[in-house]
Amino acid sequence: MHPSFAQEDGGYAGAFLRMGLGARAKSMGDAFVPVADDIFAIFYNPAGLPFLRYNSFSLSYRFLSLDRKFSFIGYAGRIGPSGGISIGWINAGVKNIDERDFTGVITGKIDNSENGFYFSFANRIYKNFSVGISGKILYNKLYSLTAKGFGLDFGILYSGLKNFSFGLQIKDVHSRYTWNSESIYERGTISTDRFPAEFKFGASYLYLPENLLLSVEFDKNEKTDWKLKFGGEKKFFDFLFIRSGYNSSGITFGLGLKIRYSGKISFINYSFCKDNSDINFSNVFSFVVVF
Repeated sequence: MHPSFAQEDGGYAGAFLRMGLGARAKSMGDAFVPVADDIFAIFYNPAGLPFLRYNSFSLSYRFLSLDRKFSFIGYAGRIGPSGGISIGWINAGVKNIDERDFTGVITGKIDNSENGFYFSFANRIYKNFSVGISGKILYNKLYSLTAKGFGLDFGILYSGLKNFSFGLQIKDVHSRYTWNSESIYERGTISTDRFPAEFKFGASYLYLPENLLLSVEFDKNEKTDWKLKFGGEKKFFDFLFIRSGYNSSGITFGLGLKIRYSGKISFINYSFCKDNSDINFSNVFSFVVVF
């Protein structure tokens, strides 16, 4: 059971990890596997980490309907001449769900919280070719029950052609929740909810004369058909970014601001988007500081 995000991709386990992450990527229709040039590479394609120009720290929060929440905190940085690392925490959930007995009478409240703790590493095998891996510790608390698990994401990124990048991600390999209710119920059981593995690939192009980034991506998981995603980002005056995209949920839109203060550079990003699990549009805010 995963009530807070149960409609996403048919209600299969791990839906909160299929909702996308970060206002910039969400604005571009989630077509970010071949881009992966900021801290959110930890989620979309860890192979992008060695190409980051700076260390960075980010906070992101998404306002959803039905009092649901979705947040992220993370760090990413370069290590050595060719490596990159990142750590992050994704939290999603809802509080104060009415608990009812078989007659429909409210007997209490239930909370649901899903968490993914990410640890990513990537290395450039050649100058323009990198591979990366993300390990994630999974934890779900629903009422008095808890589930634990582990999963892996793999990524490849190639940028050897002028202004083109090509990315591939295999997501949620061996990802699963293992539930154990034996300590709570007299006839408790041990059960496993497996996350559908996903395969994603795409290409992006940076048209420098117009400061225009374009991206297209194709995604498929074990439970769905192929999905097309595409998006773009246009930079104005070196501080303003206009973004838009499209995916199976519809059109996405967003803005970004680059701020310089006391020698530091920060980015504030916003996205207006809709997801399969949500009948309403949602607002995503992300703050990134680079150093």
